[in-house]
Amino acid sequence: MSTARARWFVLLGLIGLVVCMGSGNDRTALPCLAIVVWVGIAWLRFSRAISVASPLLTDVTRSIEGLVDSIKIVSVDQTYMVRCSVRPSPLLAQSRLTIEDLVPGGCHLPTNPPWIVVDCEGETIIEWHYEMRPVVTGNVRMLGFQVHVTDRFGLFRKSVLVRHDRELTILPMLVRPNESVSVLKRDNLQILNGGHRFRRSGTGMELLGIRDYRFGDPPRNIAWKATARRGHPMTCEFESEVPIRSTIIADLSSCQYQGRPGPATADRIIAAIASISRVLLSRRDPVGCSLVADSHRTSIRHGNGERQMTRLFQTVFAHGRRHCAVTEFSIGDLVAAVWNAANRRFPELMEHETNPPRASFFHFGRTRRTLAAQRRQVAFLWACLYGEPFARIAEWKHDDEKFREGAARFVDDFSIGLRPPSRRFDVELDHGNRNEAMVALCRTLVEGVTRARDNELFVIVSQLPVDDDDTEQLVNAIRLTQSKFHRTIFVEALAPQAPHPEDPTANRLLQGMQQGITERRRQQLKSKLVSLGAKMASLDNPRLVQSILAELELLKQGRTGLVRSGSR
Repeated sequence: MSTARARWFVLLGLIGLVVCMGSGNDRTALPCLAIVVWVGIAWLRFSRAISVASPLLTDVTRSIEGLVDSIKIVSVDQTYMVRCSVRPSPLLAQSRLTIEDLVPGGCHLPTNPPWIVVDCEGETIIEWHYEMRPVVTGNVRMLGFQVHVTDRFGLFRKSVLVRHDRELTILPMLVRPNESVSVLKRDNLQILNGGHRFRRSGTGMELLGIRDYRFGDPPRNIAWKATARRGHPMTCEFESEVPIRSTIIADLSSCQYQGRPGPATADRIIAAIASISRVLLSRRDPVGCSLVADSHRTSIRHGNGERQMTRLFQTVFAHGRRHCAVTEFSIGDLVAAVWNAANRRFPELMEHETNPPRASFFHFGRTRRTLAAQRRQVAFLWACLYGEPFARIAEWKHDDEKFREGAARFVDDFSIGLRPPSRRFDVELDHGNRNEAMVALCRTLVEGVTRARDNELFVIVSQLPVDDDDTEQLVNAIRLTQSKFHRTIFVEALAPQAPHPEDPTANRLLQGMQQGITERRRQQLKSKLVSLGAKMASLDNPRLVQSILAELELLKQGRTGLVRSGSR
């Protein structure tokens, strides 16, 4: 609670008091004693004001310009004005307050900072504003206000968190920020039979062809004129009239979240899912989605309308809640970073009276004792926040993997922006994760083909394969899709920028080499997909939506994919 200034005052006063009394100069010792007593009285007054003033702030309000109070949805890359207003307790008069709104990670501040420093003079209302620009998609939490109270002489300091939770959902620009479900019923949510023609036999009205009569054909379809000409029964075949089903298969594995808490490749993939789904749903076609992660897969059943779009976003945000920056820290740096964030977010649960930093005697060295004490404090905090049994404190304290899992959960739940001191990029680990993601992606595509109906469109959103084996596996899966009379389009997501050496010459050479390898693999995959009758596009391509609509038109006309026997 005391600052360095107070400790220096007390130390100098005590030294002067001891020296003066030792030398017999009692007259000079009185000012030294008065300094010590004055600091003690100031401490008593400050402690009483903090303990009695509960809560420190009243009438706490936070309004985001452009949003309705009941709807907490914002759009990415849009600037919002945030206005805050608080009323301090009258017991905090003659104190200096530093009030900061805890902005979640993934939101940039273009202009004003989110804090204000004022000298409290009673119950006056304190107001300030700042601009906030979200740069990532997902669910974030604005936890509350961090209040730093100091006396007028700067001798003592108290940090308190005033909770004022607000959950925000950050959606891509394509989705309307004012509503998630249509208020008025504009389209019928039921699948309409006869929405599109498909040139295969079915129960439609358009004639597909005339063939020989087979046992089981309905008598009403007999072509009497053709029967009279041929001398044996002939029957009519009609086109099938079904809506065009579309399935989006997206890769949201951990390697796509490289770069958190800032923008990552996953944000662009989510934006692509939103854009493609919105275009397909606007044509009243059923749309489904499969999200592939490292060890699991989430599927969304085909549906229509705005409700399907809302269901899709809820599933995407619940599926991709992870903070990849936790894996980029060493365990020592991670403990220090999480401990600092915990002191900032929950100072009352990190005090020595509540959560004493005990450490084992056998951890020799100041650094190891400090690290063990901080790790134990953080584990105790997590047990209090999550309601976990206190037996888990030992797991978080001694097991590094368990501690990383707890840190990832803590950072995600409270929207803490951890930025590693230096980005480390493990090429072998990244390639291994992408290989696993590509295997899961191809397996999902094959399973989707086995469950698919006629004239279905498959849209694959992922990075380029990292090696020839992955490329061949993806091509084989798309070959199977095309052979089942479906259409396929592969949408390439740009890979995250890897850290480069500081040497400009080495940086230029490395970038050129990576660009050459990427371009070669892109051209190789594109040539194979073109030979199969599939298409390949990029997220940066402005004609991406037109390419998808062109594939839909081909399905409506009955022009399904044809696999050439010589393409291997």
